[in-house]
Amino acid sequence: MGALLVHGAPQEGHNSSRDFLVIHRPKTTVSLTSRMGVASYMVVRCWSSERDVGLRKLADGQSYEWRFRPNIWGSTKYVCSLAWQKGTLTNRFYQYDRDIHRCDDDCRWFMNSTGIYGMLKGSDVVDIIFPWQTATIK
Repeated sequence: MGALLVHGAPQEGHNSSRDFLVIHRPKTTVSLTSRMGVASYMVVRCWSSERDVGLRKLADGQSYEWRFRPNIWGSTKYVCSLAWQKGTLTNRFYQYDRDIHRCDDDCRWFMNSTGIYGMLKGSDVVDIIFPWQTATIK
């Protein structure tokens, strides 16, 4: 977590200035990559309570990526809805308390015909699997 000390001007009626500590977290990148096959495409829409990242259509090998700074309360969540010709899914693809230790500032996911897979930061090790038929918001 980063911090910045801001020096403020004296308040009216006071002779001394005030210092303020501003806390911010480093930016995080979330990416979803389609590995659905040449004949398939996927529609993805992602959002949080503060921001709608938008709607994208992904062909095989394409990625949907966005960057953000998690809030200081540690409550940032991004939900995505995905649809392709054989199924749909809505789930949390970023949740601060789950992801701060598993993927930190680089959260990568890929989708194929069997499900959606989350990878640990800095590796190709899959640690979360959302099968298409049973996936729900967790």
